Amino acid sequence: MPTKKPAAPKKKPAPATKKAPAAAPKKPSAGGADTHAVFAALRDILRRHAPALDVKKDTDIAFYLDSRIPHKGKPLFFGAAMIHKSYVSYYFFPIYMCPELVDGLSPALRQRMQGKSCFNFKAVDDAAFAELAELTARGFERFRARGLI
Repeated sequence: MPTKKPAAPKKKPAPATKKAPAAAPKKPSAGGADTHAVFAALRDILRRHAPALDVKKDTDIAFYLDSRIPHKGKPLFFGAAMIHKSYVSYYFFPIYMCPELVDGLSPALRQRMQGKSCFNFKAVDDAAFAELAELTARGFERFRARGLI
């Protein structure tokens, strides 16, 4: 009669390795002094129009405005300023609804455009900010004329 071979010793399971905790979602960096000066100037451009709009966010790194009058059942985004890691963005939605607003923009301001309605800045630029303030005022008036404000 055949003899049974002794069973091989069972291997112990490898100890469970600990998984690293999930990284917290990244928040925009607070940036440097220039970044905060840029943000303050861009936020001031938007704040001029805030009384007629809905301030959705007002923090040290973001300022966000919506219309109070719904468009197709929802508030309509007007504009925002937001600090990113090394620059500040100025988002201006009226350009989507009124693309003629960008006609006649200076080459200097046009160079700062990212996409259709975003302008990025790393330093204070008084001439560009003055032009952006004028563009914002024209966009505000276009929204008002369309009954969106």
